[in-house]
Amino acid sequence: MKGNSKSLKNMKNKSVIASVLISCIIFLVFIGILEIVLRTTHLFRAKTSYIKPDPILGYRFIPGHKYWHLKENDHPVSDKINSFGWRDKEWSLKKSPNTYRVAVLGDSMVESADIESDRTFLALTEHQLNENCNSNVKVELMNFGFSNITQSEELFTLSKTTFLPNFRNR
Repeated sequence: MKGNSKSLKNMKNKSVIASVLISCIIFLVFIGILEIVLRTTHLFRAKTSYIKPDPILGYRFIPGHKYWHLKENDHPVSDKINSFGWRDKEWSLKKSPNTYRVAVLGDSMVESADIESDRTFLALTEHQLNENCNSNVKVELMNFGFSNITQSEELFTLSKTTFLPNFRNR
């Protein structure tokens, strides 16, 4: 009789452990599905971070990361951070001949995360300059804006070649 009760206890313990494991697996699957749904549909205005910690600036954009922004707008704005880690069009390190590049540093006004990239004041100004200037010369305004950036951080951004393409002799 004692042997039967011991095996009965073992069976109950195994049954409890199996139930707990199954419950944990179901919970993890549910959380995974919820994560996928929120990342793809932005239900409840959910969004993923497109910013990462940085040892010099504190925080930076993640190069190549897609973002979705709905804060001060009536519609969501979605785009992609360029390969240098800035909210701007893609650049090449080597500029085209007869091109003037202008690095525009600033805070959220320059970043302009709440409007489409082609409607920022930098994009509109670049378009106007190229439309009204000599056709032999092209102007590129490069967006180095980041919300809440300080002037010290702008100086770091300007002085570090890892953040800013080298403009000398190009």
